[in-house]
Amino acid sequence: MSLHLIFSAAGWQAAQDRIATDDAVVMLGDGVYVRTMSKASRPPFVMGEDARARGLAVPQEPYAIDYDQLVELCTEHFPVVSWHD
Repeated sequence: MSLHLIFSAAGWQAAQDRIATDDAVVMLGDGVYVRTMSKASRPPFVMGEDARARGLAVPQEPYAIDYDQLVELCTEHFPVVSWHD
């Protein structure tokens, strides 16, 4: 399983065709704005701190994560792919 780190709406657009249904997705930075558009088989993880910083509602647990949980996800998945502008 891959881990996809989505940092922006453009990154989300680029990643959509490459995300498998069993991959994990994390929305970070401005990527938190597009979290509701995920086609993954499970809802994407969202950096709670980034959502709060942008005045967005933070999703329910376990989908709102912190940086410690992000590191844990990065160690559990391979490869880890970052999607930016």
